[in-house]
Amino acid sequence: MSVVLLGYPIWWVLGLAYFVPLMVAVPMAWQLFQSQRIEMPRGFGWWMLFLVWMAGGVFLLSADAPGAVPGGADTGRLLVFGLRASMYVSSSIVLLWVVNIDRRSLSVRRYSHLFGFLFIFTTVGGLIGMTWPEISLASPLEMMLPGSLANNSYVSSLVHLDVADVQSVLGDPEPRPTMPFAYANTWGSVMSLTLPFFLVSWFKFGRTWQRVLAPVVLAAAAVPIVYSLNRGLWFSLAIGAVILIALQLRTGRPTVIAATVVVGAAVMVALLLSPLSSLVQERFEYQHSNERRSQLLVATIESTALGSPLAGFGSTRDVQGSFASIAGGSTPDCPACGVPPLGTQGQLWTVILSQGFVGLALFSAFFLTVLSWVWRCRSLADALCLFLLTFFGLQLFVYDTIGVPLYTVMATIGLAWRERRHNLSVSSSSLSSHTLERVLHRVHRCLPAILVATIVGGTAGLATAASQPTRFSASADILLAPTPRYLATTEGDDQRIADPITIDTEAALVFSQQALERLPDTDTPADLHDLRDRIQVTAPPNTSVLTIQVREDTAGQAQEMLELLSAAYLDSRSDYLQQRRQQVLAGLESDLDEIDAEAASRPTGSAPTPRTGSLLERQRGLQEAIRRVSLASIEAGELVRVHPTQQVSAQANVFIVSGAMVGFVIFAILSVLTPNVARWPGVSRRRHR
Repeated sequence: MSVVLLGYPIWWVLGLAYFVPLMVAVPMAWQLFQSQRIEMPRGFGWWMLFLVWMAGGVFLLSADAPGAVPGGADTGRLLVFGLRASMYVSSSIVLLWVVNIDRRSLSVRRYSHLFGFLFIFTTVGGLIGMTWPEISLASPLEMMLPGSLANNSYVSSLVHLDVADVQSVLGDPEPRPTMPFAYANTWGSVMSLTLPFFLVSWFKFGRTWQRVLAPVVLAAAAVPIVYSLNRGLWFSLAIGAVILIALQLRTGRPTVIAATVVVGAAVMVALLLSPLSSLVQERFEYQHSNERRSQLLVATIESTALGSPLAGFGSTRDVQGSFASIAGGSTPDCPACGVPPLGTQGQLWTVILSQGFVGLALFSAFFLTVLSWVWRCRSLADALCLFLLTFFGLQLFVYDTIGVPLYTVMATIGLAWRERRHNLSVSSSSLSSHTLERVLHRVHRCLPAILVATIVGGTAGLATAASQPTRFSASADILLAPTPRYLATTEGDDQRIADPITIDTEAALVFSQQALERLPDTDTPADLHDLRDRIQVTAPPNTSVLTIQVREDTAGQAQEMLELLSAAYLDSRSDYLQQRRQQVLAGLESDLDEIDAEAASRPTGSAPTPRTGSLLERQRGLQEAIRRVSLASIEAGELVRVHPTQQVSAQANVFIVSGAMVGFVIFAILSVLTPNVARWPGVSRRRHR
């Protein structure tokens, strides 16, 4: 652990910061393997089931998620899955390693010093990111990677050296510190998670010079904390302050309570009197990211519920279009115009989309179980763990906490259980039964029943998939002709501009009654509703191409309906453009009639005036506008590509994997809780030592 944390500045410069914890987990695992007894904290069984459930997601990477870009089951998605899975596993190993390592090798004091150092380095990174946000360098590891890996956006974020992320949160570009992590939110998460260790390390266990300099370090850290515009970090610190006051009140020591209140009041006054207070106020006034976050989480939950509610999809998925347009997407001029992938912007949503609602239940069960035995804060390690679980629980909704945040929380859970075990003595019957060997022995004894349950569950899933109706899908691409922009060359308030039709209004026209009524068997509202359910319209990002997809019971019906719908849409669009042109022409001709009438009302032979010249100029402009509008093309577009008809069946891998894993988890739980029920007949009942 010292290699990971004390060497973190070096690992970051080399581009290895994300990977060193994974590499160090290997000797940790070997050390655990050589030990005769591996203790584990209460509730760790839930986490083991979550790891198994997560591993099963590798078979779901090829599944299409509703509302996401179809396809994409390439090596890039497998690589991202592998990196996330390896971090889950390495965090589990470090937890078990901390539980089982000798207290003299890694005391609470030593542990606090290590993570306190990470807080200091994160503070330094925040100050550098604020001062020199333009720093962006290729790490040695990045330069050695092949292009296919270095160009992967997720891998690039892990190995490229950026010190800040410049975002227009308050309207103007502002640097948000990221060093030494990939994202500004990760920086904020680590700042909050390591702050308790810094306080313990420098105030409780520190030397005199550390106690004197600690307020200076905290004051320096406050600057990037505020300038990070990181509301999740601010809320975490506020809740942490409340927990700290509550713990002090529980001790009943008036001096400590008074000192805590005075220090907290002094910090608040200093913040209010400093320029930082206005920055905090502005950040809460600009809540522009809330809407996109809420739309993304709703889309994530809906996609999971409709596509794979039990097991999820193994990993995140790119959104089809954006929340503003079906053809929305990021551009060089507007990188923020794109939408983050489904299952991001919060670890909770990552778990839901990747592991489904059952995976979420297993994930939550572990941390809630840990919370149940640390909330009383019977030791310093318990108190530290309570702070971290509280921060982590809040940040699950807004941060992607995989990586250093999860690593820190898992290691601290291990520390808390080790100290709890030591304080209650190893001979305690309530603690001695929590060993990995005992759990694995019970599972092994019931392994035949578990395998049978897994096979039965997978078979049931296959049968369910086979019972789903099979349909055929036909799709075509339509290149839309540019919509004419009719301009009347008049002045002031009389200027009439017909706004161009957007790609989204074009998509709405496909579903309109005007277009669908041109098709056969659309006489009733029920027929129209049923037809709309069988139609899907998408568009490649930042294009004027509509992709129309129709699903029918047979390939012939799908192809025929696609041809009819495409023709009906193009005819409707042509009629609509013609109608718009007539409306604009009627308005222009009305304006021209008014000017002609005014010109005719002037006495013959009267001397020219400025008003007369203005009327003549407007008259010529309107005549030219009428000529251009009359000659403008109202071509709707053309069918540029018809895709081969495809058979659309239920995604069998979703049903099979979901059924198999449900069967496995149910009998795995029974094997631990009621081993005699889940035990296969004839298996030895020898007691495991």
